[in-house]
Amino acid sequence: MDGEQWTTYDKTITGNTDADTQNVQPLAAPITCRYIQLVTVDGGWSGTGIGFRFDVLITKTSAASFTRLQQAGSSATTTQQRELVSAGRAIPDASFTTSSSKDEAHSAHFANLGKIVQDGTAHYWQPATDQAGEYVQVDFTQPLEFGGLVTKGGGTGWLTNIQLKYSMDGEQWTTYDKTITGNTDADTQNVQPLAAPITCRYIQLVSVDGGWGGTGIGLRFDVLITKTSAASFTLLQQAGSATVQHKTITAAMQEQLRAFVSIGNFIPDASFTASSELDADHSAVHGNLGKEVQDGTEHFWAPSTDQAGEYLQFDLIQPIEIRGIATKGRGNRWLTKMKVQHSMDGEAWTDYAEEVTGNTDGEGQNLQPFATGFTCRYMRILTVDGGWSAGGAGLRASPLVTSAVGKAYLKAMQAHMQSSMTHSSSSSSQTLDCAKWSEWLAGLMAGPQGSMVPQLAQSCKPVWCKDPAFAEAHAELKEQTCADGKKREVVEKLRSLLGKIQAKREMENSPHVQKYRAEKKAVAEPVQKRLEKEHNLLDLLQTLIN
Repeated sequence: MDGEQWTTYDKTITGNTDADTQNVQPLAAPITCRYIQLVTVDGGWSGTGIGFRFDVLITKTSAASFTRLQQAGSSATTTQQRELVSAGRAIPDASFTTSSSKDEAHSAHFANLGKIVQDGTAHYWQPATDQAGEYVQVDFTQPLEFGGLVTKGGGTGWLTNIQLKYSMDGEQWTTYDKTITGNTDADTQNVQPLAAPITCRYIQLVSVDGGWGGTGIGLRFDVLITKTSAASFTLLQQAGSATVQHKTITAAMQEQLRAFVSIGNFIPDASFTASSELDADHSAVHGNLGKEVQDGTEHFWAPSTDQAGEYLQFDLIQPIEIRGIATKGRGNRWLTKMKVQHSMDGEAWTDYAEEVTGNTDGEGQNLQPFATGFTCRYMRILTVDGGWSAGGAGLRASPLVTSAVGKAYLKAMQAHMQSSMTHSSSSSSQTLDCAKWSEWLAGLMAGPQGSMVPQLAQSCKPVWCKDPAFAEAHAELKEQTCADGKKREVVEKLRSLLGKIQAKREMENSPHVQKYRAEKKAVAEPVQKRLEKEHNLLDLLQTLIN
């Protein structure tokens, strides 16, 4: 976890038998860690010696919160890293179109840096001709807060400068007021956060005169969106699916599903209850499809007995209109069919008119728009006779609502959490156990209620400030929470001064300033002495802050 203390995995990893074939080695169970080492062993290489390339496989839960900024090793600020997340892997191939493509292997969807190509090669988009005005277009399928790009070249070509356009309808386009800086080679990723997020549904990346390098235009890119948008990004896209299990999706149904958003990650843990629970790892709260579990595993709700009438229930805190449901199983457990009930008071229940179709396996998400929506505060999903897999009943679910309802609900849940923290720190502790921060804090920080964490931290301060593991995992939050007011004020002032000096250092080291110094040798020596003093001060500030 710290790069100092290492644990050896209990099995030797089998490698390769030749230089070209990829070998996939899943572990028996996921391991939570920050660092890994792959170490050679006696005789563990081919006749000509050691040669190695590898990729890392992580769980879907970890992948969902792993930002492209981290993957790129970006020089972007910490604030920008916290505010933007990658959306590339959630965007379907059909959302990518282009002005032209050289051939099928360089078509529009291969511009998606988040795309995994099964043949192991690294495809990219290349237009039919290297000229200004060639473009790749992305349809997010709904308006999002678009915050930046990660660009990369392809083959032996890349874009050095890019014109960005955006639109709400795909017809009327607005040109971004700055040219986007691209790449200097075909392999390095370049992270370009915008000055401020733009709300749009469509974007175009357009080539400009002379804006390419190497052998011509080659492009792969990822889209960075705000965490608020990521939280409400449609489940259809998150699933990477254009089909509903058991059904052929019509154009009308696809458009309908695109208009819906999942609200599972807005619903508090305390809102989930169940008729029974198999054990602590399969409790009601783990039936929330929007919940991220920090130990890397994907929990789910399972009843103590596989029988009709078992249910998962959630309290939405306030009445809202439900338009559908997203369901998923896990492993060898899922529901093949189910019944839905809704209520305004948690006492009198109304059956949804139709039996809801469930899943066909433990991994696929199934999206079920309701023929007729209903307004409720409470909702139940009930098992029915024979409506589960051979492995037993297992469920993760999230209500689907319209985008407008989802946005209003997000604000309502933020206000609800604010109210809970303001009026009673003890009630917050009952909902979120401070001592069990590792189970919920990272997910909360990454989700729509992230702005509430500093206030929650004051309630958890007595526990967190004495926990060494918390200090290691969340050093910045620990400093903000546990430092006294005067120290926080000093640290913030030091950080501000540090930023100014760093900016000045970058300016002093710029090519045109260096050239000026060379031409004006008479002033070079005193300037150099002043810079040395500032550099020493910079080092001192960094030491004090750290």
